[in-house]
Amino acid sequence: MAISQAICNSFKVQLLQGMHNFTVLTSTNTVSSVAAAGGALGPNGTACTVYTGTFSNGGSNAYAGLTLTFSGFGTAANNGTYLCVASTTTTVTVTNPNGANSGGMGTVYASGQNIFAIALYTSSATLGASTTAYTATNEVGSSGTYVTGGIGPGGASLASNAMALVSTTPILSTSTACCLFNTISWTSATISAAGALIYNASLGGQPAVIVLSFGATYSSTNGTFSITFPGQSAGNAIIQLA
Repeated sequence: MAISQAICNSFKVQLLQGMHNFTVLTSTNTVSSVAAAGGALGPNGTACTVYTGTFSNGGSNAYAGLTLTFSGFGTAANNGTYLCVASTTTTVTVTNPNGANSGGMGTVYASGQNIFAIALYTSSATLGASTTAYTATNEVGSSGTYVTGGIGPGGASLASNAMALVSTTPILSTSTACCLFNTISWTSATISAAGALIYNASLGGQPAVIVLSFGATYSSTNGTFSITFPGQSAGNAIIQLA
């Protein structure tokens, strides 16, 4: 039995099939204002609506191509699901030809956003490039905030003892596309783990993404167990495509 660090082979194929989306709309994004529809950025030159708020990862049109859902707005025309055609860190421009500068404000989230989760494993686990999906075999037991039946955004059920990861939108470092997951920690936890599996909790079958080998068994005793990922740059990123 062994844990071998590897990008899962099945993930490589699925990535080219468009199954995994690492673009992230951070947390719950509250909109502060809506501009009346105008311009011609939509398909066939149709008008679009600009929503202003805080979109931390939206710079340089990072959200362009995502389907965004708007809800809770006092003006019905500002609610709905639309394609994003442009974004900055403070605005998203979407194909809503009827947006209006009126009524109470609401929130926005990415309808197609995937939820990635991470599960920890003991040294008895067998994981590697051939791993195709989440498995509970030889996963560490629940402890502290590392609990069975974790729940992701929107109530999506995650597999046993997993926690949703927060990622940043992929960027280009020289000619290499790079992903980054933020540091994740479990508190008040007594854990002994030799590796981990990142998988896509949004998709049926919970397909595997990458196996992490810690190189040894690391433990916490009623304390904090953390995983810090390498920087989002070529040669360092946890997931990169050159």
